[in-house]
Amino acid sequence: MINAIGVFFWLITFAAVLRLLRIGNCSLRSRFIELLVLLFIAGLLFFRPHEDIFGGEDPGSYINSGITYNRQQQLFYIDDLLAKVPPEARPSFYYGHSGYGPTKDACLWVRNADLAMVGAHFQPAYPLMIASAIRLGPNSLALFVVPFFAFLVALALRALAFQVIPHRWSGLIAFLIYVSIPLTVWHGRCARPEIIASFMFFAGCALTLQAWQDRQWRNMVDLVIGALCIGFAPFFHITAWLLVIPAAIAVVFFLVIKGRMDFLPFPLIICLTTFGFYAQTIHVTDYYTVRRFLDPVFTRPALIAGGLILLAVITFLAKRHRNKHPAPELKPQSPLFLITSIILTVVLVSFLMTLVFFRNIYGDLPVLGRPVTHYLYLTDFKVITNMLSIPMMVLILAGMCIWLTGRTEKRNYRIILAAVSFPAIMLTGNISDFMMTRYLMVAFVPLSALFLAALLVFILPKETGLWKPLILCAIVCLVAVNRRSHLVTTTEHAGFSRFLRPFAEAIKANKGILLCEYSRIAAPLEHFFGVPALGLDNERKTDYEPMERAWAAIMHSSTNQRAFFITPFHEPVSKYFDFETIYTDSFQDCRIKQARKGLPTEVGKSKLTLRLYRMKLKQPTQTLRGTNCTPAVLKLDQGNMGLRNFANMRDEPFPGQNDDIESVFSNISPLSEKTRQSVMPLLLIPRQERIQARWARGHAEVLLPAALVRPSLLMIYLKAPDPDGSGYVTMQMKWCKVMLGEPRKIKSGNWQWQIWQLPPMPAGSGSDAEWLTIDTEPAWNPGLPNFPNDLGILINQIICLPMQ
Repeated sequence: MINAIGVFFWLITFAAVLRLLRIGNCSLRSRFIELLVLLFIAGLLFFRPHEDIFGGEDPGSYINSGITYNRQQQLFYIDDLLAKVPPEARPSFYYGHSGYGPTKDACLWVRNADLAMVGAHFQPAYPLMIASAIRLGPNSLALFVVPFFAFLVALALRALAFQVIPHRWSGLIAFLIYVSIPLTVWHGRCARPEIIASFMFFAGCALTLQAWQDRQWRNMVDLVIGALCIGFAPFFHITAWLLVIPAAIAVVFFLVIKGRMDFLPFPLIICLTTFGFYAQTIHVTDYYTVRRFLDPVFTRPALIAGGLILLAVITFLAKRHRNKHPAPELKPQSPLFLITSIILTVVLVSFLMTLVFFRNIYGDLPVLGRPVTHYLYLTDFKVITNMLSIPMMVLILAGMCIWLTGRTEKRNYRIILAAVSFPAIMLTGNISDFMMTRYLMVAFVPLSALFLAALLVFILPKETGLWKPLILCAIVCLVAVNRRSHLVTTTEHAGFSRFLRPFAEAIKANKGILLCEYSRIAAPLEHFFGVPALGLDNERKTDYEPMERAWAAIMHSSTNQRAFFITPFHEPVSKYFDFETIYTDSFQDCRIKQARKGLPTEVGKSKLTLRLYRMKLKQPTQTLRGTNCTPAVLKLDQGNMGLRNFANMRDEPFPGQNDDIESVFSNISPLSEKTRQSVMPLLLIPRQERIQARWARGHAEVLLPAALVRPSLLMIYLKAPDPDGSGYVTMQMKWCKVMLGEPRKIKSGNWQWQIWQLPPMPAGSGSDAEWLTIDTEPAWNPGLPNFPNDLGILINQIICLPMQ
């Protein structure tokens, strides 16, 4: 069934493309050459996909879920590894983002917690197309589905431009402008189902219009395929309903007015596809909670049948009336069309100006009451202008005016298309950052390309060669990419799947299971590469004790499977496991830096280092550290393995080390000269502009290696806050249930070393690590969002050195 549904959508797509390629005004040979050139241009722009396969965000969710649907051949399945976790401990392995429900990685959601059943959360049409595509090749083909559809959207706009903008080069101009808009190039390389929904709608419009202009009953193929495309557009993105509903109303209105009996299959097909959408909300997912709008209709099938019959009767009567009393056809040159277009233009421009200059746009549309709360949001054209640039918005606005009032030929179709698209353009949704501009790809950007094509055609003479259109397109392209070229040249996470492959192959070669410290990386390892995995959400889970205990139980019960651990953070330490390094590699990543309601102008670069460890259950041992004098150095990062109750990271300016190295030994007994020589180099902090550290909460714990035959030195480089204005905080350490001396007063505001002496582990303890407790009083409440209210000290690094 999974493959059948995916193949069905692909068949509709290719059928639509074949019919679209028939639309045009040139020879078959010229059309074929033009298509190859356009495919080459689109390939250069789009076929460099962003490899955003992380969990926790929409692109990774679509890509990873599609690959898993293909692997599992079902939308809902039992997660075998999660099922081995006791039910009460399963939430510990969930992705803890407050905006999500129960999910391991924000790719698939836990649909039945008792059975450990996971399944679809977002609408599955796009992932099902991915599932079908990757059966033809490697999983990386999933990254190219949307780039391919970005090319198809341009083809659909090409065909539509030929039909509504009467000019030899109108289709070519619409194609080139669409693919040269930076938003198109960016989102066309990402996992954006909005682009597939856009293709379905505009391809459906082009084919429906083609069928309308042919003789009655002579082009039912285009009619059926066009209706299917329009009807299935909301399966890919919910905002397509803002296009489908007006389009369906427009078709029903004109088939009644014109008595087009041959178009009666159109509303029937729309009803059938809408029923399919309704069935999806019942049996698969109702992520957007729209079932409540469809229940009153589809729970009364007699109402639907009666409506269709009534529509057929009214259309038949209208046709008979037209045959008996033929009305004079309104010609495109009629003043009525010009007056209508001028009025519509004035209304649109006035409405846009009102939105931009006189209203706080962000929020719900203040009509229709609560049933549409969180569904209808007025478009924030200020933000769109920031993203596209003022010159581009001026050109688009001029193109819209020409579209509505320009050349009389086909003007009526242009007016109807503008009216149908008006709700989708005006209700695009809240756009708070650049990533949310993906909503513009459903209607706004394609319509903008058509408006700009109308503007350029208006400038061009009717008969002209190829060079003038290309020059005008190049000018528009230069305006579009001005200060936005980084959206075209940057590819986010390029090579990330290739980077992860050796890690996945090492685990799969040993038929292993994986515990991954970072749920967003666990997602592609499990879904993209098929590694059974559980994730640790280090950003929100500050104590791994329940997860480690559950994982140890899984290792006990799965002796035929090797266990592995991956982390991008510090070397792991555990009371339950020993770790053996298997593979380490680094990835140079780049990603644009988001800007609030503005165009991102910077491309951030970062380095990700992953370490793969073989895990073994820890065995009781009597041979603990004693002869090995190698220091254990823990530089605090975002990892929580071996840490409890640590909070936010902090990156702050570092003025340099200014503490007296000799004075830090005043709180401990005298050291041997050999020990002092080993300690001194460890206390020197390299010169650096900024220092990274992490907040320990008022009560925090660190798992440290233990020595049996000799004591150790514990050295912590820290900075204390000033919670009560006294200039000091008090720290108390506890090790092996023993207090390490008296509470120590720590001066606030300065980076400093503090040293304690750790006693050796008691004989017979059988453990090579022990928890160190750090208590800080008074705790500090910074009063900031996303910060706890009980911060202790800020720690840069912890060093544990056996004494000599």
